[in-house]
Amino acid sequence: VIRYVYPVEGNEAALGLRYEDRPDQWPAVSKAMETRETVLSGPVDLIQGGRALINRTPIFEADGRYWGILS
Repeated sequence: VIRYVYPVEGNEAALGLRYEDRPDQWPAVSKAMETRETVLSGPVDLIQGGRALINRTPIFEADGRYWGILS
């Protein structure tokens, strides 16, 4: 779920997006989580409008727990 976005202005529609509910985006997010590597996907239709290439990098805490993804 997208909880943080910068800049907020113009990207409000993305807040609350559940990647698992987006079959066009979930495979890349899932792959990044599983491989622990950066994954480039796209072009993707953005929920806030427009299209983009998205570079997704998984973030893990020091103890190995998944924290989230930087896109």
